Amino acid sequence: MDRGIENEFARLESVFAGKREKIHSQQANISLKRFLKKYLGIEEEWSAPAPDSRPSATVTLSWYYLDDRELPNQIMAKVPGLHLEKFGYNHVIGWDAAHVTEEITRLEEERRRLEEQEEAEKRAAEEEKKAQKKARWERRCKRHYELVRVAKTQESHRPLGLQTLPGAYLVRWDDNSEDAERCNDPHHDIDVMKLNIFPAESSHGCKAYFNFGLIEGTMLLAMTKRGVEMLRDKQPKHSEWSDPEVSDDDVHDGDCKTGEAKTQTKLTGEKRSLGDIADPWGVQAARANRQQLTGLKKAEEESHPNRVYFQFVCNEINGYPLVDDDNEHVGYLDFDETGLAAKGNFDVPRLGMKEQAIAIFKIAEKPASDKKPLPWYEFDGRTWGSTW
Repeated sequence: MDRGIENEFARLESVFAGKREKIHSQQANISLKRFLKKYLGIEEEWSAPAPDSRPSATVTLSWYYLDDRELPNQIMAKVPGLHLEKFGYNHVIGWDAAHVTEEITRLEEERRRLEEQEEAEKRAAEEEKKAQKKARWERRCKRHYELVRVAKTQESHRPLGLQTLPGAYLVRWDDNSEDAERCNDPHHDIDVMKLNIFPAESSHGCKAYFNFGLIEGTMLLAMTKRGVEMLRDKQPKHSEWSDPEVSDDDVHDGDCKTGEAKTQTKLTGEKRSLGDIADPWGVQAARANRQQLTGLKKAEEESHPNRVYFQFVCNEINGYPLVDDDNEHVGYLDFDETGLAAKGNFDVPRLGMKEQAIAIFKIAEKPASDKKPLPWYEFDGRTWGSTW
């Protein structure tokens, strides 16, 4: 039996070479008697060796590997003269206090070294990730760089307008969420996020299909906020699944009781001041508010001459509609001097997203034909179940 224990001790020393806390703890689990005698010279009945014959070596027992976590304290209680110091889950025991402290110092240095190594590996992984992301965009943007090169060789410069917007664009959504990170997977060159802007069919603006990895849908773009609103108002309101007898006003005003006067203006959404002698129906107040909003919009648009405004309706990629009754899915794009790339922001309040940073890069003068914008009403929630 003794030979079997010795063989097992030797096997542990070979398998876990260099890991003192694991070797010593496992050996103590197998035979505490043989363990104490081998390393500390303690004989049966917990008798301590003579001072001049005490081993200078120390043992390290770890709570991670001990069957009985109280074992270090039991040894200290039964054998006088031993010294014990703790570091984390490790307990260092020995006859010489200086040697025990020396082993604790070694463990501390080893922990620092491992932490520094882990931190260095983490930084290297982050740098590699950034390098892969940059390389991916370099690969993806080759067609964009070619368009920019051609544009710079042309003598005439086309000013930004509805006629210059149409085309196929790559999209970069600078969001740090895990889902967005998958859409920006540096190991794939697939154009997951895209924007296809189609030629304007109205003087107000253009329509587009977009896929931002998490959401996809139809987008309206115009040179002014008012242009977006007018283009939105021109969109068909009903689908073949809608009830022709039910108007949009009936749907949105369904909570109003029959015969009850509506106290909100359609343009401003503000409550009318009924009974005001000077302005009994709130017309003047609505006009003043409208003029103020128009002035603010105009000032913003004049300060950003290369800005394009947009509004969108969408589904989550898994198919769930994000109904935007309050027209809050909006954003803007500030184009550079080439008119081939832009940066901006957009909001998706239904997903708790505000001022999401976005960038687009034109890769073709014509939009891809595989995905076209669906009618605006397809995202009103009443046609749930339709597919792309």
